[in-house]
Amino acid sequence: MKKITYILTIILCCAVMFNFAGCQNQSGDVLEGETTGMLIGLRTDHEDDTSTYRELWFVMENGSLKYKGESDSLLVPTEEGLIKIVPMQYKDPTLWYNAEINYLAAVVLPEDESVYQKEFKSYEELQLGSIYEDKRSTKILYLNRELAVLKISSNYALKGARAGGSYSVEKDVYVKKLKEFNDDENKVSISEIFGTAMNEEVDKIKEMTISADEIIEGNKKVFYSDFIDSIENITDDLSWGIMRNNRIWNTFIAKKWEELNFNIYCTNYVPYFVQVPDNSIVTNNELSLEWDIIKSKIPEAEDAISSPEKGILAVFCPDSLYVYSNPSKSMNKPKFKIKLNENETLIMSEWISEEELEKWDEQLSPYFKK
Repeated sequence: MKKITYILTIILCCAVMFNFAGCQNQSGDVLEGETTGMLIGLRTDHEDDTSTYRELWFVMENGSLKYKGESDSLLVPTEEGLIKIVPMQYKDPTLWYNAEINYLAAVVLPEDESVYQKEFKSYEELQLGSIYEDKRSTKILYLNRELAVLKISSNYALKGARAGGSYSVEKDVYVKKLKEFNDDENKVSISEIFGTAMNEEVDKIKEMTISADEIIEGNKKVFYSDFIDSIENITDDLSWGIMRNNRIWNTFIAKKWEELNFNIYCTNYVPYFVQVPDNSIVTNNELSLEWDIIKSKIPEAEDAISSPEKGILAVFCPDSLYVYSNPSKSMNKPKFKIKLNENETLIMSEWISEEELEKWDEQLSPYFKK
């Protein structure tokens, strides 16, 4: 009888130890689990129409999540190597007014970014005088390991009859391959990415009229119809992009027009969101939890992204980013809380696979500081 009792005691102890080990596994931070890297790219817009960027780097290994730090630049792992997106500025001291051109360059590290400094000269010679691009802002709307979506706003001034005033204002959006980022001419058409069926969408939008509400949205100011001398829909297949919309990365065609407004020539657009045949160009649009569940836990939540295997959840609130490890098990407390700037926007959510993680963590980590 004692022998049987002894055997049963051993079996019971083994069962308790096994169950304890299983509980440790499910608590989620030390044993088996997802292994991935998460890059979050952010853009902050300023009152002078310039933008600054930063990037956050997280690594999850076997379910254990670590915050590796923040970079004051956008860094993208690509086949060509680690690319850094650098805000650049050109000022021409020889011009009669203060020209300020803000643009972006893609630098394959460890190259020196100074080699990408450009010069901008007169835009066009007209009978009345020379037109100069005297101001330009360039913003990234979306960035991944292959493509960048750029929003451009330029002001051209006429030296001569309209000295000191605007001659034309141009706003546009287009897509560039990262490996051709510094070539101003190479823009990617929407049909090149999603197929020729998208040309029908472009043609359909080109036939649409431009409404007063769209002109107001595009110009960001009150619309005075009496001062519009002419307006023409000039939508084309090169003006399109991807941006954050309704908590997913959404593709849009720029519904673009040209207008003569207050004797100023204006090119403008509003995004017209469309369905695409294959959205695999976007890394991941799925959430680890239903949005209603996230909102019930965090009522102030405005957006969220998840890792492909659902082990990481990042929730965007008005002034903070909450990052959770294994959110399906617990959302009582975020693993990390990071302060967000005013007017800061999500422009990149890239995931590094387990197979690539060691290589890219080694290359990325030196550029990130806590």
